[in-house]
Amino acid sequence: MEQFIGDLGIVFASILVVLYMIWDRLFPEE
Repeated sequence: MEQFIGDLGIVFASILVVLYMIWDRLFPEE
């Protein structure tokens, strides 16, 4: 079960990074 939680954490972190990149492109600060 701990291995599943570890994999889930990696997937969640990857999704956060992708969402951050997409958000930055959709709403540029400049």
